[in-house]
Amino acid sequence: MTAFQRLAVKRVVYTSIAYAVGIALYRAVVHHIGPHWSDLGDYASRCLGASLASVAILWFSRPRPDRTTTTQPS
Repeated sequence: MTAFQRLAVKRVVYTSIAYAVGIALYRAVVHHIGPHWSDLGDYASRCLGASLASVAILWFSRPRPDRTTTTQPS
């Protein structure tokens, strides 16, 4: 598996986890607010999940220093 494939798998996994956590968190909040908010809760949970997924994608796609090459002080 190439480095690009490993990064793609990481992005998918972390994005899925972030999306699921966002939905679970918002549904927990909506459960405490009341059932009459259920339609709004479904929409908002998707928005929150998508937002967390976007943050996860940006976090794991940020540039990192190359760890294979190190510069030796002269």
